[in-house]
Amino acid sequence: MSTLLFFFFMAGLTPAMLPATAADPILTTYAAPLHRSEYLLDEGYHLRFYSPRQPLAFTTDTAGDWGLSFRIGDREVSAVADYAAPPRIEGSLSSLARLSFQPAAGLDAKAIFAVWSSRAAVLDLTLTNTSPQPVQGTVVLWYSRPEGTGGAFRPTKRGVTFTHTEPPANLSETPPAGFTGRFRDLLAADRDPDGVVEATDTEARLRFAIDLAPGAARRFRFVRAVGLEEASADSLESTAHLALHQSEEDLVEDASKPYRSAYDPGLTDPARRLLYWSALNLARQCMLPGEGKVRYNYYVFSREPTWGWGHDGQVFHESLSMLAYALFDARSAMDSQRIFMEAQDGDGYIPYRIGPYAVRTFPVKGERTTSAPFLSWTNWEVYRTARDLRRRDAGNVEREEARRFLRQALGAGESFMRFWADHRDTDHDGLFEWGGNAVLESVRDSQVPIWDLLGKDDPTAPSLVEAVDLNSMLVREMRALGDIAEELRETQSAARWRQRADALAAKINETMWDPETRFYYNVDRATNGFTVKTAAGATIDLRRKEIIGFLPLWAGIAPPERAQALVQHLTNPSEFWRRFGVPTLSADDPGYQPNVTRCCQWNGAVWLEWNYLVFDGLRRYGYKREARELGERMIEAAATQLRRNHRFWESYSPDGETLASPQNYIWDSILARVIVDLQQDQ
Repeated sequence: MSTLLFFFFMAGLTPAMLPATAADPILTTYAAPLHRSEYLLDEGYHLRFYSPRQPLAFTTDTAGDWGLSFRIGDREVSAVADYAAPPRIEGSLSSLARLSFQPAAGLDAKAIFAVWSSRAAVLDLTLTNTSPQPVQGTVVLWYSRPEGTGGAFRPTKRGVTFTHTEPPANLSETPPAGFTGRFRDLLAADRDPDGVVEATDTEARLRFAIDLAPGAARRFRFVRAVGLEEASADSLESTAHLALHQSEEDLVEDASKPYRSAYDPGLTDPARRLLYWSALNLARQCMLPGEGKVRYNYYVFSREPTWGWGHDGQVFHESLSMLAYALFDARSAMDSQRIFMEAQDGDGYIPYRIGPYAVRTFPVKGERTTSAPFLSWTNWEVYRTARDLRRRDAGNVEREEARRFLRQALGAGESFMRFWADHRDTDHDGLFEWGGNAVLESVRDSQVPIWDLLGKDDPTAPSLVEAVDLNSMLVREMRALGDIAEELRETQSAARWRQRADALAAKINETMWDPETRFYYNVDRATNGFTVKTAAGATIDLRRKEIIGFLPLWAGIAPPERAQALVQHLTNPSEFWRRFGVPTLSADDPGYQPNVTRCCQWNGAVWLEWNYLVFDGLRRYGYKREARELGERMIEAAATQLRRNHRFWESYSPDGETLASPQNYIWDSILARVIVDLQQDQ
């Protein structure tokens, strides 16, 4: 690398290039850049540099781990605790990390790890002897199979080949026909290893000698390549060769180029800067280029999921992450939203889930399932971010492109509202209920106390109520359509949508506010009362304080005195004001569960995107102090985990640091938007 480029990289002229230690809140998961990513074959890696008792490694979910160990003189240096100086991140992007460490005193190591493509990752390592004595030893490049698996390792030119299997259900709940989940692998170097390949049934090791005089340096290049089982060995070697022979300059340039047009808020606090760019890194690495059934880039919930649900494609509520991702690449965020609009049919319906190889409608009793209506609000916020970034000269979206997107968004949003009016107001009273697979459509899909009481394991149970969250969302959709129409100078359309929003808001205030408990709740579809009779004949009281009761703040529905009452509930530590944010269920509810032990809990877990809706509502009503405190609690929820394990999580325990939800979930990227909003409120 040239001296000038090295200086630029280390100086952080690309704003995301920030130094960090194991104690700092930084994401260290890496995936291929957008333009060299694929769906069926896509290997990403987590950099484990922070665990003292384990070696420096690049780990995967089910594809095995690889990494480095050393022998310096007669001393084995494997665990990070054995290092003279532990690894330090010098810069981290969505597809690349630069790090430094000392395996032994006087032996400096500098490395670049780059996920060059979905098929190949490169490790560039330079060792320099800064001591006055010669250094002799060995660099050990190793691969370890996942626990419980085995297989043969076969020596090849400058490395070793092997295979691994990933269950097709890990890729998708609807894997494409012919996908076997069986892969070829190659671990190799840019030179022959010294001696034979050491292998057992579960591990292979390649050794490379080092013999450095004082002041001398030696450089090594390693590659992990992956191919589909049916691909030839030659194609695997060609993939590895291409990645292995990229220059250091090209690796850095390729990874850093997208960041030059990203919005840099100029944060001065180092931890806050790390969190901001980590959140945007997460969003970027969940994006994949259009293929199969989709023309535009789209996202998966998590780039390295261990459960197929997270990898089928887009859903509206996960798309709230586009409010943050637009700060990084507004054009890409708009294209992601176009995926929904292009899948819309003639009656305005948009499928629940849209991906390159599966479009999921989850029909129940002939009624297709859509998802929570966040379409127009997200479109408006993405456009507004792009517009404001242009005003700061930090955006990369041309004005006419953004206007074309907005025109498309208005037509799609109006058509989508027609679908809700035609299919989700079965009693024609002007209030709406969930339909199709109503549990999925409500997006609160597991351990929801009210849904369980209405009919556990019955996907239609939520349709028994007219939902405060759904109706609040539709008010916000109508207001967003009004904003879009006004921006396009369609004043009559803007006025019409705002009138409809006001009318629905009035109905919500009339029927869903309980003056006794001073909170908003779902109501019975037939009577509009706070009790409902289930199909089994039980009478259920719907007055259970859930996070959805705060959505009238977000949608601008609550009159000032009711907003004040909601804020009193919100800031009560015995109810919702918890260490790491607002739980989905009030802490004084008998069904409250403060410990996150699995995916998708709605009985007490903290979900950051839903917290963002509450945060946005507080700002809307002028509760800036409370909004700031909530934003800081959300930030600390993620930062605490990033310091512990350097990952984001689907949801968080409201008070504790131990959790077990899915990892690196795209919607935690909303924290970048929280950080920018907090900065604007200063």
